[in-house]
Amino acid sequence: MEQHKQYCKISKQDRRQIIHEVLVNKRLILEVAREFKVLPSTCKSIINTYIKEGRIGKKERRIRKLKKVTAIYTITLNPLNPLSSTISTECEIAEVEQPSLQSNVQQQELPQKKPYDFLSQWTENYIQDYKKFKFGAKYH
Repeated sequence: MEQHKQYCKISKQDRRQIIHEVLVNKRLILEVAREFKVLPSTCKSIINTYIKEGRIGKKERRIRKLKKVTAIYTITLNPLNPLSSTISTECEIAEVEQPSLQSNVQQQELPQKKPYDFLSQWTENYIQDYKKFKFGAKYH
């Protein structure tokens, strides 16, 4: 099986020297590539990037736009008729810029059933308490 050469990291200082040697001292890309022990295509790429974009260093990491969802739950409890208690949801979505630190950013989802669990538990406890109060502890 053929092994591929790992990418070599070229420092900003080396990039600056490569650009200087080729553009100012008018040396051949092939000679400069041998001197700095990089591929001629890498030298050419460094020079083209400098000419087109004016940058010497590596490209800054991209900014990733994430969506931030804020949910507000309003629970209306009806102690006279617990089963008619209601839950309403109001959502707000905003885009947040965050520098990408990893290629695979895991997005965290918040559980959506917590308010429903609360309402269900409250209704269940209320009915149990109501039965205890109405019929007395001896029937429960």
